[in-house]
Amino acid sequence: NINITATITTGSGNKFDIKTVYTITTQTFLFTRNDNAEVVEKMYAAGKCASPYGMTQAECEAVTSLLNSSGNSIFFRDSNLKTFNELQYFTKLTSLPYCCFAACTSLTSITIPNSVTSLGEYCFQNCTSLTSITIPNSVTSLGNSCFASCTSLTSITIPNSVTTLGGSCFYGCTSLTS
Repeated sequence: NINITATITTGSGNKFDIKTVYTITTQTFLFTRNDNAEVVEKMYAAGKCASPYGMTQAECEAVTSLLNSSGNSIFFRDSNLKTFNELQYFTKLTSLPYCCFAACTSLTSITIPNSVTSLGEYCFQNCTSLTSITIPNSVTSLGNSCFASCTSLTSITIPNSVTTLGGSCFYGCTSLTS
């Protein structure tokens, strides 16, 4: 609380004491617009965070889906998304759905949280700037065409936990070497 007290004296000598108490609530953001403006803007627009300036730890931990209220991926065809390493803070997220990051042509890096168990169909399809990705040990399935047409993808680490590999998962990954 901030207390402001002032005494006002009128020209006729009357004195008035004024006391005002302000309560200022501050938010501690886990990441802000300065860290990743594109992610904050999209999450705010989808109603996943209360402030257009950042996301708190509680907000990140409350995210269970990367779909908007219409059921569409928040980041589908987002050519402005360059990195999304803040995704690691979304610890209640268990899957990256159909077309989750498809056609995010500027996406170069992303950190998938350990809570994710499946990458949906076309999840990263046509992410033409993605060069490498590490899939956490929690993931058990990669959907059809999950990484199709990721033409800059040179390496991917697939853990032993992956037991289902969808058809055409790496179709068109012309730079993949390991």
